[in-house]
Amino acid sequence: MLDDFRLDAASLGISREVATITQQALDLLRQYRAEIVSLPHQLIHSDIGPGNILFEGDKVVSIIDFTPGYEPDLYALCISLFWYCVVDQPDILAQTRIPAAARIYREHHEVTSEEGNCFFALMVRAAAYRLFTRLNARVEAGVDREVAPFSPGSTERMAGFVKRVL
Repeated sequence: MLDDFRLDAASLGISREVATITQQALDLLRQYRAEIVSLPHQLIHSDIGPGNILFEGDKVVSIIDFTPGYEPDLYALCISLFWYCVVDQPDILAQTRIPAAARIYREHHEVTSEEGNCFFALMVRAAAYRLFTRLNARVEAGVDREVAPFSPGSTERMAGFVKRVL
C-alpha cells in the first residue's frame, strides 16, 4: 500500500502541514518496512484502546470489538500507547508514559534488538494508520472533505497526533 499511495494535497483538501506530516510518516515507514516485516507476527487486537477495554474499577473485565490483525506483538502495545498516551493527552504525558510503559513491557516480555529498533516506527505506524484511513476514505470517495464515518476536522486532528509521535 505504501508504494501505491501518492499524496495530492489539493485534491484531498488537506493543508500543507497535514501533507508534510503524512509524507514524513510514509518516508519513515518505508525506511523500516523490511525490518518490520521480518519481525515475528501473531494474531493481535489491532484497535486495543479505551473504548474496547471494559473495566470494573481498576480490573479489566472484558476486551471487546476484536479487530484482528496479523502483526508483531509489539505493534499491539504501540496501538494501546497511542490511544492512552497520545490521543487527547498533554505532551508531557506522552513523553513520560510511553518510555515508562515500554520499560514495564520489557520487564515482562523478551524484546529482541530487532523489535527494539522498530519500536519508534511501530509507534508512528500506530498513529499514522488512523490518519491514512481518513485520507484513503477521501481518495475512495473522490472528495476533498471528511467522509462518513469520520467527523469534520478529524484528519487534521489525527495529523497532529502523528506529528507528536514523529
